Amino acid sequence: MSSATDSSDEMKKAEARVPRWTSAVLAVVAMVLVSVAVASRSADRDGERESDRDPLELADPAELRQVVTAISEVIRASQPAQEDRAIDALAQLTPRSPGAADLRDACLTTYRSPRDAERLLREGARLLPADGGAAPPEATARLEEISLRARNLITEARETLDRCNALYQSGAARFNLEPARRARRHE
Repeated sequence: MSSATDSSDEMKKAEARVPRWTSAVLAVVAMVLVSVAVASRSADRDGERESDRDPLELADPAELRQVVTAISEVIRASQPAQEDRAIDALAQLTPRSPGAADLRDACLTTYRSPRDAERLLREGARLLPADGGAAPPEATARLEEISLRARNLITEARETLDRCNALYQSGAARFNLEPARRARRHE
């Protein structure tokens, strides 16, 4: 009989603990919800989300002009060697302001990645037999590596193209510059 009374007492004690435990969980959940609400409001500035802001807003004007000018040179290049030099000049820029750095990085990927992919594919072509036959077994792994890397470079360029163009157009407009147009290629 004492065991029935003991278990009854234990059940009453357990029931008495549940509401305290539940209250603690509800308090923690409430604090998390308040924290999320405060964080989302602080991400808004004057009703404008961070993603809706002009990415060039934080660009140093001198750095931005330098990057826009370098990109214009890449666009205007009429020969592959001239384009390579212009891409190298763009790569040498090290803007510290976030907007100018974002523009440089997006456009550098857009313009340099296809050139790098071309170089890789030329390297792969040199690994193939001149008679058009099958690749030697020792070259197969390297050819697969080259092919994968070239595809990845082209994908990266495609993924950054719209961002590069939008930022470049916006940057050029800030300085009332006519955006450069691609020169006719003489290869």
